[in-house]
Amino acid sequence: MELDNLIKYFAVLGGCLALYNFGILIHRAFSGLQCFTWKIIEQAGEHLFKELIESDFIPDVIVGLGRGGSIAAGILAALYRESSYFKNRMIPITSIDRIYLVRNGKRHSAIITGFHNIDVYQKNVLIINADTYSGRTLQRAKEVLSWDEPKIILTGTFLSFTKDIKPHFEADFCGSKLPASQKKKRLPWREKNYKFEDEQDVNSLKNVLVVLHGHVATGKTSVTDSIVKGLGYTPLYSDWFWFKHGLGSREHDPARSVTHNKHMLGRCWSALGNGYNVVLDSTTRWESYRNKIKAAFSETGISIIFIRCFCSKEEALQRIEKRKFIGPHDFGTAHEYERVAREFDEISDDEKEHMNLLNVNTESLTCEITRSMNAEMKELMKRITQAIENNYFSKIRSATRLEVNEKPHT
Repeated sequence: MELDNLIKYFAVLGGCLALYNFGILIHRAFSGLQCFTWKIIEQAGEHLFKELIESDFIPDVIVGLGRGGSIAAGILAALYRESSYFKNRMIPITSIDRIYLVRNGKRHSAIITGFHNIDVYQKNVLIINADTYSGRTLQRAKEVLSWDEPKIILTGTFLSFTKDIKPHFEADFCGSKLPASQKKKRLPWREKNYKFEDEQDVNSLKNVLVVLHGHVATGKTSVTDSIVKGLGYTPLYSDWFWFKHGLGSREHDPARSVTHNKHMLGRCWSALGNGYNVVLDSTTRWESYRNKIKAAFSETGISIIFIRCFCSKEEALQRIEKRKFIGPHDFGTAHEYERVAREFDEISDDEKEHMNLLNVNTESLTCEITRSMNAEMKELMKRITQAIENNYFSKIRSATRLEVNEKPHT
């Protein structure tokens, strides 16, 4: 009797296992209709690699767009290394991503993130995506990376979904063109479909953007450095860009500076979109530029704090005289001071009513919270003030005391 029960038990268990395995087979068959296989991805990558070989274009760096693009970039880099034609050539890969401006429940435009710390200056760059439909995001990625003046910048996608009308932007290289009806199929690394609401948009950001404001030689970079050291913010130095790319005709053509400001704003988005708090070291001498900064982030959860650095003109010019000339551009010179001063818009009383503003006198070494929009911002501005005090002012005072003590007594 016990043996019969045991046989029945194993019979039921075996039946359950059979049903389970049958369910797995059905699931796999169904999933195959909803998901691209790795084999399809690999074949697309090999075809794209063949197109690259035939074009004689060899990238110095491969930039993956999004998570899928990062995987595609890794596959391409491996194909380059394994190819006998390239003899184990190591091509570095990096990645950028995107978030979206969302208005009325619809994606308004893509914001590329992560490119602010990528150096593609005078390099052959390949931006690679896993799949593309309209190509708008790929086009935007090419636009922002072009700001850094690469030698050549081309684009590629493993899968391209065609439609009745011509794509908004067509990649230079394509692994496989598929009908638009397959656009809803998942890529193999996506375990499940996700809704648009689950994608990150800028409204989910809760970061801080600190914006410097002031004349030349008023201590803006020193204040920036103190915030970076004290609070770990990501710095974006406006002068770094000018020094690297040259001044062009900025002294006589305001449009040159307008374009530069647009690029710096994009770099702020790049770092903020990656989840960093940011400090922008720039004169922000035009009220119009300050308004653009406020408008750009007004619909997001990003908090903006302006820091006005100032000292007397005499003090600023004395600092300039002590600076070492690093050329070939007019950074930190008396000529630059006068040029900026001629077109400098001071923050007006009306502006102050609509901003978080911290005044920093780098001559008397004092900080004053002029305006805070709420209690939370006031507490944050106190921490920024403490960072400036600990990492800038205290060192100046110590150096001054040391200089006084070292003077010979008469």
